[in-house]
Amino acid sequence: MKTNIAFYLPNKGYNNVDIKGFVNSNPGIGGTEYAILLIVDYLVKKSTILNCYLFVDSYIEQLPEINDKIRQIEISSYSEGAKAAIANNVSYLVVPYGYFDEGDFWESIGGQFKVIMHCHCFLPLKKLNEYSKNPNIVRIITVGREQLDLYRDHSAFAKSDYIYNPIPEEQILTARANFNKNREPYSVTYMGSLTPAKSFDVLAKAWCQVIREVPGAKLNVIGGGNLYNRKRTLGKWGLAEEKYESSFMRYLLDEEGKIIPSVRFFGVLGNEKNDILNKTWVGVPNPTGATETFGLVAVEMQMGGCLIATQRCPGFIDTVVSKQSILYNDPEELAESIVKLFNINNTTHNDALSEIDKKFNINVIGEEWLKLFTDCIPYGRFLHDHNRIENAKYAFKWLRELNRRFKRLIPGGKVLPSILFYEYALFKLKIRRPYYLKF
Repeated sequence: MKTNIAFYLPNKGYNNVDIKGFVNSNPGIGGTEYAILLIVDYLVKKSTILNCYLFVDSYIEQLPEINDKIRQIEISSYSEGAKAAIANNVSYLVVPYGYFDEGDFWESIGGQFKVIMHCHCFLPLKKLNEYSKNPNIVRIITVGREQLDLYRDHSAFAKSDYIYNPIPEEQILTARANFNKNREPYSVTYMGSLTPAKSFDVLAKAWCQVIREVPGAKLNVIGGGNLYNRKRTLGKWGLAEEKYESSFMRYLLDEEGKIIPSVRFFGVLGNEKNDILNKTWVGVPNPTGATETFGLVAVEMQMGGCLIATQRCPGFIDTVVSKQSILYNDPEELAESIVKLFNINNTTHNDALSEIDKKFNINVIGEEWLKLFTDCIPYGRFLHDHNRIENAKYAFKWLRELNRRFKRLIPGGKVLPSILFYEYALFKLKIRRPYYLKF
């Protein structure tokens, strides 16, 4: 007998985006939504023991090859999503963190199906506390090992695991075949949403220093403030919401109020972005690393042959695999890092692609999702060993692991606070704020 599973895809902002080629590369939608499409596509094509449903805000006409194998269900509210799951005998509903987190949804479940929280964002301490106690949530799946390790001494860790976001196999093969050794010297590309969360303003400010040191440098900007919602109102330059747009454009205008010649804005692109990445020397994803749990942009840039300059953070520790790239500890080092990379030839592209293929290929990630549904959750197993810890010095992981083991040894230890609790306390006192903390 087949197991019925469902994924919720929040696609309200992408009604008019052509996604027909999503199996080859991201057509210009958010990383969360793109990952869900790839996972569902894999499970529908490969699994003979799962029936897949896709709960959507708006019906997707362009789902090649899988529309005849998957049932899309439009839902207008979270409680409606619960009712749809019950009506279709769904055993597991996968929900991206930040959605369905309302009382009427949890009240509607009635114990008739289980929820898997798919966490593409950092979890606030409050939500970790709630999820650890919620009997309806059977797994908390983060998108990176480093993200998960931040919670290893919290009670929610006991039902948590990680699965990286996937990359299409075809995209990896194409990247290997199309690697361009003859790149434009002193070329830099930023790719991502032009919103405060992605910190393009930090790069805009640093760019002034870069062109002082290397006058011939060029900056390509792919993306816009409407990446996650095409209907969003943008500012004077049509790049981002007005207030944020003003915060970075002041660094990129000449005395006549025109965009300086070294900068070119391309807006939101689909597969056309690959032509730019194939010519780029240095890629700069989110320069501060804030909000980055996986760093899909960093992976795509490395597949294009770029060296990376960005902040050391959970998402980029997991995904920046090129040994020549630079993960700095302070955004003030951005300009210096870019200039340093200008003088390095990329000799590790094949090694980086091999690592990306091994860690993020959809064939690898899809099998982990399949194993989660069939071998792990039904039998109380996990994909990864909870006792194994890597990169122990980062973010005091050694202390988190020590605290986890201490709490397990003493009677009543479960009620003792996690390291996150103390980090939030320091944050409230304005003493220290790790970028992964979020209320």
